[in-house]
Amino acid sequence: MALGKRDSMNDALQRNVEAVLSGTDDVPIDEIDARLEELQKELLKVANAKGNYDSIVDEIYSLRETKQNVQVAGAEREGMKKRISEI
Repeated sequence: MALGKRDSMNDALQRNVEAVLSGTDDVPIDEIDARLEELQKELLKVANAKGNYDSIVDEIYSLRETKQNVQVAGAEREGMKKRISEI
């Protein structure tokens, strides 16, 4: 009987930890990719019109950095989930 309670406690603990690790305020990658695509089209228009596109380039660099950070954070969370499930 005590062993059964321990197993159910471990299952509940693992579900709780996974829920916390899954809860994230990160921007979804597909939203970042969609915005990058919009900016690249806008960049081409502005560049062809010989306009100033510095702000567009700055936002593209910023979004690329954000995307990389989101991907790294996701990989770290997956690694933590794997380690927790191994326990």
